[in-house]
Amino acid sequence: MSEALKAFAKRWVVTIVMVPSIALVHIGWMKLQDNPALVRPDEKKAYPHLQIFHKLQSAHYFDSKIRTFTHSPD
Repeated sequence: MSEALKAFAKRWVVTIVMVPSIALVHIGWMKLQDNPALVRPDEKKAYPHLQIFHKLQSAHYFDSKIRTFTHSPD
């Protein structure tokens, strides 16, 4: 292994290990949520990344409505 590759691996070892680990934990959580023997359909929660997306979308919609609001006095 070259010295540059060793230096790269040594410097970024936490990132190299943690990013795939976090991704695999999320995939495992989604698989558990999709198993009807473990989670009833009424107890199923939305995936966290989808919750964040929906909140950002609603915040953007709310913000765009505020910007286009025009006050008309009586």
